[in-house]
Amino acid sequence: MIIGKIVDSCAPLAAAVALTAGGVLASPTADAAANCTVDGEYFVIHQDNGFDVMVAANGSELGPSAHSNRGNDQGPAGTLSGRITGRKIDFSVTWYTNQYGLKGDPGTAHFTGFIGDNLADGNVTGKAWQVEDETGITTFWAASHWNVVGYPFNCAADDQPATDPKALGEATVVAATDMYDKPDGKGQKIGTLEVGEVHPVMEPCRDDWCRVGTIELGGYEGLPNGTAWVYSKGFLTFSP
Repeated sequence: MIIGKIVDSCAPLAAAVALTAGGVLASPTADAAANCTVDGEYFVIHQDNGFDVMVAANGSELGPSAHSNRGNDQGPAGTLSGRITGRKIDFSVTWYTNQYGLKGDPGTAHFTGFIGDNLADGNVTGKAWQVEDETGITTFWAASHWNVVGYPFNCAADDQPATDPKALGEATVVAATDMYDKPDGKGQKIGTLEVGEVHPVMEPCRDDWCRVGTIELGGYEGLPNGTAWVYSKGFLTFSP
């Protein structure tokens, strides 16, 4: 591991975060399935816990490297493999070992997410990279929900769009269900939908989790105003 190389590679990350700080991302209204590519040689992921990860890219192929930091504190770098398939983001980062004099194997982080029309977000799983010394425990990276800084994607319409009825249209509540600020069972409850309510689907559902709109809620971190995540199976029906 060459620390100087990591420092140089992180410079565009700091610039990208500074340029987009304070920006507001409009809610996505994803159309039918689309094939998305990265506009540029990298994009930046901002995690809810403060870590920022710069992801190298070449079109829809992601990698070969990633670099993380939190503010002015440098985090780990690693090798990256994965790709964008349609609107789905899926890649893994294997962090380099023995960085900054640390010992041990920090393991692998797995990033998954979805690209809407002007917002991309998702979740990352993996072992937190921590070191303990006489001053306490220092965390150099940890998993959380994430969103992409800006909108560095080009999404061309798919010649054969998905026919999933949950891809667009409206959702009708057929059994009372809770709403959450994040999908995949990892969010906090922010309200309840009652039987008979009808809401527009804001982007294609994934793994039976759907983001619905026109809900009278304030903003939550990483969640555009007026939308919420709902588990659909057994609770929602869909119509064009």
